[in-house]
Amino acid sequence: MYQRRYAPQSRPRPPESSGGLLFLASIFAVVGSLLVGYVALEKMTELRIVVGLDQAARQMAEKVDFKYRNVRVSLWERAIRINGISLKAPNERDALRIDRVTVSELDWETIFRVAQTGGAPTIPRTIRMGVHGVHLTPRMLGAKPASFMKQLGYDEISLSLSTGFLFDRRKNIFGVDGMTIEVADMGRLKFSFQLGNVRMPTDGELLALKTNPDGPKPEPPDMKDATLRSAEISYHDLSLLGRIDQMLKNEGKPGLADLVQIGTRMPASAGGQFIADAVEKVNKFVSAPEQSIRISSQPLEPLPLDSLGLEVLLGPDKLAKKLNLQIDVN
Repeated sequence: MYQRRYAPQSRPRPPESSGGLLFLASIFAVVGSLLVGYVALEKMTELRIVVGLDQAARQMAEKVDFKYRNVRVSLWERAIRINGISLKAPNERDALRIDRVTVSELDWETIFRVAQTGGAPTIPRTIRMGVHGVHLTPRMLGAKPASFMKQLGYDEISLSLSTGFLFDRRKNIFGVDGMTIEVADMGRLKFSFQLGNVRMPTDGELLALKTNPDGPKPEPPDMKDATLRSAEISYHDLSLLGRIDQMLKNEGKPGLADLVQIGTRMPASAGGQFIADAVEKVNKFVSAPEQSIRISSQPLEPLPLDSLGLEVLLGPDKLAKKLNLQIDVN
């Protein structure tokens, strides 16, 4: 009997690109999961900070009324921001207002260590903290400072403070990176230094203190063998010197430039050539408004801190040479 045979129908082949699409879909799924976990971790961190802030507000409620608008955490930027802060004492009329407080630039090594240990205390390698937009009235400073600020023409003071810290445990180097105080329409003061041979408490000592607060306390930072590696201080004037100069002249007193000129009449032998040069540069700084002055020290070799007292006895010139002091005005 004749049977009709049918050729098996071939199944359509999937397009060659479908494998790539599946791979991309897998990647997107992983990235999506990571983003969800990332956002969840940020929100969890924000919640923990809010709980801590609310607890602190309750503890200080009798002494100060502490309020804030919100907390924002960015793990990508390694930053925590507390926005819209208000502090007001019960008997005070004015509240101290702060636009935001920030903690940032925390190094990844510290972040991973804290994550792995469930929050064990440690000293970070790098961190920066800032208080931005502090608004206060002269009256908050007291009667005499308020009167002085009024004479200079300031009805409100708005300032910001920030500082960075660095610590290299392997090399025992500790430093302050750009401690800055900036007051609107006044000036900006900046200070940095780096020290060597500084022993800080170990992570084990800090953990022991956390687990047993009543137990043995860790030793404070050991500075006996500390050395100065570098230091710098600078000031950029915005209008403060000009206001002080005008106030002095209004009172019939010599202006700032006149006061410095008195110092230039001192013979170089009285304070050394370095002092004479320094007075000349200070005169240049106060003679023109809105300039910057910078004093820096870069010793050719790290200088033991405990030897500075003896170095001072050598006189300004030898001390300046030892510290490799430089004064710049621009």
